[in-house]
Amino acid sequence: MKHILTALTVCASLHAAEVTHWYDEVGQRHLMMSEDKVLRRVDFSFRWTADPGALPGWTGDGVRRGDKILFAVSAADENADREPFFIASPKESRIEIAFRSDKPDQPDPGIRGTFQRLTNEKRLQFAKKEFQAAEERLVLAWQSAIRDGRHDDKSLVSDWKAKWPQLRQRWMALSYEPPGVKPEEDAGFWIRLAQATSFARAFNEQRVDMNNTGGWAGDYNDGFGGSITIRERKESALRITLTCTRGLDGNELNGTDLAGDIPASAVKKKGELRTLETVLDMPGEEGAPKKQIRVKLQRRSGALWVETTYLQPTNRKGWLDGIYRWSPVPVIAP
Repeated sequence: MKHILTALTVCASLHAAEVTHWYDEVGQRHLMMSEDKVLRRVDFSFRWTADPGALPGWTGDGVRRGDKILFAVSAADENADREPFFIASPKESRIEIAFRSDKPDQPDPGIRGTFQRLTNEKRLQFAKKEFQAAEERLVLAWQSAIRDGRHDDKSLVSDWKAKWPQLRQRWMALSYEPPGVKPEEDAGFWIRLAQATSFARAFNEQRVDMNNTGGWAGDYNDGFGGSITIRERKESALRITLTCTRGLDGNELNGTDLAGDIPASAVKKKGELRTLETVLDMPGEEGAPKKQIRVKLQRRSGALWVETTYLQPTNRKGWLDGIYRWSPVPVIAP
């Protein structure tokens, strides 16, 4: 995921970059072009909004040569094969993307064609529509879970819907920074909302594995960069590992990595409800005072409910709390 996060922020780090936006209505493709006229570098980021809230799906970079721009897919390795190369021909109101050569059988990532220039007003209009479409899909995902899901699917919906407003607010606080205007007047605000809603829809469209028996052992994911693994040890003890990477900026202050062994005495079971509470040490810089976090887990239905409390002040902005969907321990082939 790191290459996606880098692509989202690269334009902000360019020197004197001029950013323009373009749109292909038929293909529902957005293009963001960032040009540094001093360094003559041009960055491209393509996004397909037929899936509302989608992240950039293809990024490239190149250089301007007169009225044309030669570019190829972005690559961290300077020696990587970047074929095929493309030519961008920007005009005042449109930009055309084509292969540089007529070489047959060139792999096409779906970026060729004509894109129309987007004004700020039109981009804001598109962004609001994209968010509305993402919300409609999320509602359909909830309805589908209630209508078609098993008992352990349906029981997640009410709790998840109740937590959703706060979860979205937390995500936006990490992933969106107002650019000097009211958020409601910024297309980026609505796009970030659509992206958060897309993550929520993808989580709620999943179904609990048929092998779910309500036991602790398994892998858990909350759909927003949080994952937990629980493995059974001898005599009902457990080993838990909690990891999260929040937001879209790659800031390590938004993440947390915890692990610990839980004795059998801390693990409780009443009917179908399994609970445990423990205190784990937080990793930190060598020589710094140790910090701890209290972790409460509830395992029921098709998910894991997580509640955490920092026992000392911390600068971390991420979170581990939430509802994580269960999946079985992966089977390792012999």
